[in-house]
Amino acid sequence: MDPPIPAPSDDCDRRRRQLLVLQAAGGGACSVSILFLVLEPTLCCFLVQRWVGGLAVHELFLLGLLVAWLLMNYFFLVWLVAVASG
Repeated sequence: MDPPIPAPSDDCDRRRRQLLVLQAAGGGACSVSILFLVLEPTLCCFLVQRWVGGLAVHELFLLGLLVAWLLMNYFFLVWLVAVASG
């Protein structure tokens, strides 16, 4: 009869969780950088051209998207830290 398989230790679970977090962070960083490369030049151009004269409706919409995207990234980073710390 084979000896029983030991249950994974807390250290093993923590390392597995940290690897999952690193994988998620890698995928998130890739998508974040692509989105940043698309949005940042557009918004900078709008803000430089229209800051004095006011923003048009579509520019306000894009600015709102940028703020929502930044908040999403903030909460994603908070979640990553919470998962990594156990």
